[in-house]
Amino acid sequence: MIDHVWSVLCRRSSIDRETNNISLFDVVEQLQLFEGSEVPSSVAGPFEIVSLWTRSAEPTRGEAQISLRGPSGRLLIPPLLQEIDLREARRLRARQRLSLIPIEGSGVHVFSIERRLHGRERWDEVATIPVDVVLRAGPPSRRTPEGEFPRSSHGR
Repeated sequence: MIDHVWSVLCRRSSIDRETNNISLFDVVEQLQLFEGSEVPSSVAGPFEIVSLWTRSAEPTRGEAQISLRGPSGRLLIPPLLQEIDLREARRLRARQRLSLIPIEGSGVHVFSIERRLHGRERWDEVATIPVDVVLRAGPPSRRTPEGEFPRSSHGR
C-alpha cells in the first residue's frame, strides 16, 4: 500500500547531499496580489509542490496526480502525473515544479493530490492544499499614513 504523508506548496526546495534531508523554502499559504486596471490571470513562479510518500513492507508502485481548482470549482491546472515507485525504497519525495499558478481572482484555490495504486483504475484523493488568493487595489505600500513602517502584531 502507498501512503501519503504530506504535501506542501513552496517557492523552492533543496535536498542536502550529505544527509538527504529536504528543506522547504517560502511555504505558500496565501498569495497577496496587488491588482492594477485588470485582475491578473496567473501568479509567476517558481513554485513547487513537494510530497512525501511511504509504503508498508511490500514493495509497490503507483501514480500520483496533482490538479488545481479555482474558487468556482473550475479546473485551472489539469492533472499532472507523477510516478510513485516504492519497489526498492520505503519512502519517496516527489517534487512538481510550476512556473506559474493560474488564478480566478480572490478566493480559495485548492490543489488536489490523488493516488492510484498500480493496476487499479480508481483515483483516491489523499490531500488538498488550499491557497487563499487575496487581491488588493493599488501598489503595495510599506508606510503607514503617519510615514512609519507598520509593526508586527507579534511583537519585535
